[in-house]
Amino acid sequence: MAIAFGLALMAVMQPGIAGHLGAQQTPPVAPSTEQVQDWLRSAEQLLLEQRGAQALVIFERARDSADRLGLEAPRAQALSGIGEARYWQAQYAPAREAASASLAIYERLASSAAGVERQRLEHGIGRSNHVLSMVAEQEGKTAEAAQFAERPDVRYGLTAMCVGLGQGGSIIWENPHYKGAK
Repeated sequence: MAIAFGLALMAVMQPGIAGHLGAQQTPPVAPSTEQVQDWLRSAEQLLLEQRGAQALVIFERARDSADRLGLEAPRAQALSGIGEARYWQAQYAPAREAASASLAIYERLASSAAGVERQRLEHGIGRSNHVLSMVAEQEGKTAEAAQFAERPDVRYGLTAMCVGLGQGGSIIWENPHYKGAK
């Protein structure tokens, strides 16, 4: 009796020991497509609120889950968000890597898409290019930054400037080099 009580007490005090004692554990539940989309919405909101470190964790969770579920567009969105979050943390090499991977996925998907889906994917292409442009500019690669900004398949862009202490400005612009349908 005392041994049984001791084992039960150990199982309560040390999570995970119950599995070693023969108790059944419930397997983790795989996330759904809807859960991945919820995570992406939450992470995007956190980025808007300038809470990049928290957004990064959620974007990475969404990316990993999208990988497991085979969801390419959500994976690209998560990678783009990771790139942006890394950029705001001044981690330029990982930002470039994530944004480049995102861009490759978006371009591949957009090449066979049409209508509203193609427009959504082109938005992702624009966002990825914007992150790559910002990274290139911070790295002193102004010609490369201009190359990303002047993409003829991207209609709109966003330029932002931070001057510190929560101050800054941004502008949304239409690309004069855009060659798509208007």
